[in-house]
Amino acid sequence: FFQFFFFDWYKGLSSEMNGVGGVGLRIYNTLLKRKVPFVQPLQLLQNVHRVEGTMDSGGDCKGKTPYVSWYQCGPTVYDESHIGHAMCYVRFDIIRRIMEDWMGYKVVQVLGITDIDDKIIQRAIKENRNWKELSSHYEKRFFEDCEALGIRPPTHVTRVSEHVQDITSFIYGIEKAGHCYESESGVYFDVKQFENDGYNYGKLGEGVQENFQQKDMAKINAKKSVADFALWKLVSDNSDGTPQAYSWESEYGRGRPGWHIECSAMASSIFGSYMDIHTGGKDLMYPHHTNELAQSESFHSCKEWVGHFMHSGHLSLNDGHEKMSKSLKNTISISNLLEENDSNTFRLFCLQSKYRSNVLFSLDALSGAASLNSRIVAFLESVQNFKKRKVEEGASLKPTPACMEIMNKVVQFETACNSAFVDDFDTPSIVKEVSNLIRHCNKSMTENSISPFPLQQAACSIRKVLAATGLIFNNTESGRGTTGQSLEAALAFREDIRGIATTLRDNKDLQQQLFNACDNFRQKLEQSGVTVKDRATK
Repeated sequence: FFQFFFFDWYKGLSSEMNGVGGVGLRIYNTLLKRKVPFVQPLQLLQNVHRVEGTMDSGGDCKGKTPYVSWYQCGPTVYDESHIGHAMCYVRFDIIRRIMEDWMGYKVVQVLGITDIDDKIIQRAIKENRNWKELSSHYEKRFFEDCEALGIRPPTHVTRVSEHVQDITSFIYGIEKAGHCYESESGVYFDVKQFENDGYNYGKLGEGVQENFQQKDMAKINAKKSVADFALWKLVSDNSDGTPQAYSWESEYGRGRPGWHIECSAMASSIFGSYMDIHTGGKDLMYPHHTNELAQSESFHSCKEWVGHFMHSGHLSLNDGHEKMSKSLKNTISISNLLEENDSNTFRLFCLQSKYRSNVLFSLDALSGAASLNSRIVAFLESVQNFKKRKVEEGASLKPTPACMEIMNKVVQFETACNSAFVDDFDTPSIVKEVSNLIRHCNKSMTENSISPFPLQQAACSIRKVLAATGLIFNNTESGRGTTGQSLEAALAFREDIRGIATTLRDNKDLQQQLFNACDNFRQKLEQSGVTVKDRATK
């Protein structure tokens, strides 16, 4: 019976799991406001694009996998990064890891760093510091925070100050397309002319044109329209500070880049006229990404510069009415967060919500993620301890119906997780599936008829799924990590207390108090995912 049961189970495994590898992946495209299949253009499937230092090009591409081109807007490095930034970058790190480690895509991710900006200049002048030293310090702190959070490093990093020539060349291309003009304060993008030429400027941001009409027209200054935005900002000799310290010579005059042109030029310098994915926070949809899109479509004479726009929701305070922001001075630094919490806890906090959703930050929510982390660790250790105990007891390892049930649960678990992954990276469903499988396995460990090996398979599957999101659980494989040793010591102490209680036949009140204390401790362990089965007392 069991032989045929296993044959049927393995035969069904391949058919149930044939979605693994990203087949059927659907992504919510902010540009289209709906989920769409993740499809790369035909030319990318036929050729391998050239990215210096990352991929061979030319020749026979048979058997090669085209990479996923991904540009991510990085920080403006004038201050410490906060947990709002952390949530955005961890969420996209989760997505990148799922694509690479679960689905098998080759991702080339470019991170853009704004290291010259009005805010950087203002702070440098206020603190009498060199702007390069200031931005370099906070860039270093940003990457230290990313490492502490377990964020996978980007393939390439682009700094604005190192791409000024690319930026001025990009502006020249927009000028040739007839979509910009010079004024007394700099070079501006001409939104009206862009739309007159058949482009749709506001297709990414909602209500953009309405916002233009509501603005004070007196603030236009040297612009033709309030909708126009700076490509190059001229710097005069009577500016605050020393102009030469934070400006560059160009054919348009001495100045520095506008904010939006930076990412268009830096991304195009790596990927050219098309990229698969462009990511950032929701707050960047307008004006930043809207203006990026317009500039790039103008420069490349195309209407599909980005295949899939993806935007992360905000981390909010005060009942969700206040976005966490450096400018609002309402932030919690990443280093302060990690003083009290480990990176797994914060990653689980991020996994519990969909990446597109806004999240209200609270200590209770973070505590809930910490409890979930503890339950997972405790389960993985319990499985190892269960196996050790079974082997020492010389228990039968013969497969039983309970074993078959666990293996069926494992197949269903991985199938459900794959379905969640390909459905716009539905991580809350992953958390739910993990919790359900742990609950079922903990219950099974109370039964004498279960072999430890199907439980180990369940633990292995949980590890594999969570590893694809960046959650790594160390020191649990042997059950002898710091947490495992502490748990074993606590259980041994509890067992000693129960042993002492059984000898107190002449003091029933104290005996019952000790038994009650042991029962309460067992219940608390069960809430953390650790199942304790007591032997009958004599």
